[in-house]
Amino acid sequence: MSQTAECYAKIMLEKKDCVRREDVAALKELCQTSGAFIEALENPFVGKDEKNRIIERLVPDSLQVYVKQLRDDGSLEQIDAVCQEYERLYCKEHGIITGVLEYVFMPDENQLDGIRSFLKKEFHTKQVELILKENKKLIGGFTLTVEGQEYDMSIRERIRLMNRALNRGGKVGSC
Repeated sequence: MSQTAECYAKIMLEKKDCVRREDVAALKELCQTSGAFIEALENPFVGKDEKNRIIERLVPDSLQVYVKQLRDDGSLEQIDAVCQEYERLYCKEHGIITGVLEYVFMPDENQLDGIRSFLKKEFHTKQVELILKENKKLIGGFTLTVEGQEYDMSIRERIRLMNRALNRGGKVGSC
């Protein structure tokens, strides 16, 4: 994490009444999906007034001043890092952890609530946000990744463990 990204993220987080989490997510998505946006802002042949119009048209109001300052500082490549650091600091301040749940069949709401309850207890946190991703390669079951820890309850993992045990001449039940 660069010092620039950390500094901007901290300032944005201090402006709670102005900067909204949804706005930061929208800016991050804009930067990731529209290469033309950053290209236009970095293009020396596009005038400052035109760059301002682009920012004012596409960037949420609460973040325009920050994007303009990053542009003026020649640090536009830091926008994604600023957004990531803001999200990290926001979640830390609000007791939120984010997990990635990969599945073959979409869990129902009761199962998702059970996973959230488990994570709240396990990580001593107030709130859990799950990013849901379908992954047919798991064959069945799911994997859950949170703060660098992976809980692999997939059929693929069970098969891998059985193969390893069988290849070592062990019993399947001794995985």
